[in-house]
Amino acid sequence: MNTFGNHLWQVNLPDGWVAEQETESALLYHPDGPGTLQISAIPQNDTVTTADLRAIAVEHLEEGAQTDDVELGEFSGFSLSYGINDEFWREWYLRCGSTLLFVTYNCDLDAEGKEDDIVDLILGTLRGGEHTGFR
Repeated sequence: MNTFGNHLWQVNLPDGWVAEQETESALLYHPDGPGTLQISAIPQNDTVTTADLRAIAVEHLEEGAQTDDVELGEFSGFSLSYGINDEFWREWYLRCGSTLLFVTYNCDLDAEGKEDDIVDLILGTLRGGEHTGFR
């Protein structure tokens, strides 16, 4: 496994997975896999609260999205999933100290579930960086 991340967060990547740092997010994927995991970090001045996470997800919540509480490594928050326009989406709204993470995974609708176990494994290794207040 390889470690990937920045000063706000880190994860362990299984062999064969590729990480690309973009301007405002990171893309994680297996070249032969059906989907892409994207992680965006938003540092805050204060400790991130559940209310902060809900404010970012407000559109989905107002539409009646069902959420699941999650604890992923050092981060906690909630997740939701949905299908739209032949694509399947999983979204996580996570917090650790003063770092807010917005994480998405998407693939074709017919590939739904194929990478769930490995995506859950990757996200389960989330660690906060120096900005979270825990390092």
